[in-house]
Amino acid sequence: MPGRTAFESVQATLRAVRTESDGLRERVVVEAGFRLPPGVTSAAVERVCKESAAEGDEVTCTGAEEAWVGDRGSAVGRALSWAIRAEGMASRSNMKTGTSDFNVVGPVWGCTIAAYGPGDSALDHTPQERVAVEELERGVRVLTRGLEALAAERAGEARLAAQPTGSGA
Repeated sequence: MPGRTAFESVQATLRAVRTESDGLRERVVVEAGFRLPPGVTSAAVERVCKESAAEGDEVTCTGAEEAWVGDRGSAVGRALSWAIRAEGMASRSNMKTGTSDFNVVGPVWGCTIAAYGPGDSALDHTPQERVAVEELERGVRVLTRGLEALAAERAGEARLAAQPTGSGA
């Protein structure tokens, strides 16, 4: 559909096509990869693949991971956004597609996750990926400030939780 971002669409890539033979039968093996947006499950993609296969074709699915979206309004998101602004940059959310530790540990740990890094994210994992030393140094400052802000917020919450409520008399 026009106007949809990569994060709103199922992205399919052809990874390999090969032939195999056992001397009696020949077969074609096709490997594909799918990047799924939030709300589209790997089970749904597997079902479509199996329903689309011809009778007698075998469909095997492996490595399923669901998309995971962090909450920008969480304590982690707030601390990171504040630290980015404190370094004079605009804080904006950037949805990333693909396999990441977000998708792996987010659902298992049920924790808040945020990511930040210097450089042009459009060039991530490409031969053109690069980062200037100044950007790297600024990134270290952002992460340091963010962790300090998060620790201070959490320490404040712990102090409030430890305070007795009521008059106690």
